[in-house]
Amino acid sequence: MINQHHSRRDFLSWTGHGLGSAALATLLLQEGTVSAGQTPPQARDPWPHFEAPAKRVIHICACGGVSQVDSFDYKPTLEKYHGQKYGGIDAADVFFGQIGLLRQSDWKFRQRG
Repeated sequence: MINQHHSRRDFLSWTGHGLGSAALATLLLQEGTVSAGQTPPQARDPWPHFEAPAKRVIHICACGGVSQVDSFDYKPTLEKYHGQKYGGIDAADVFFGQIGLLRQSDWKFRQRG
């Protein structure tokens, strides 16, 4: 498990390195020691060179894996065991101290694509 508690020293170390690098880059640019360089002509045009085929985008942001609810996959075993207790775990770290019942999807599965 990842340690989510960081000390003040850790925070200042992480941010200090980033701020120090940004400050150094600004000073060197002002002094003229380094230059930002020329932007290539193809990078100046922000538009793509072809029309994107996608009409909509679904963005799923999840820590770890996606749940069965968000994956839109057909789960026939969940339909089979709907409303029953999951028998694979004796003790688990769960919300409210109890393991819930298995639940099938609220929507009827239809094959796509």
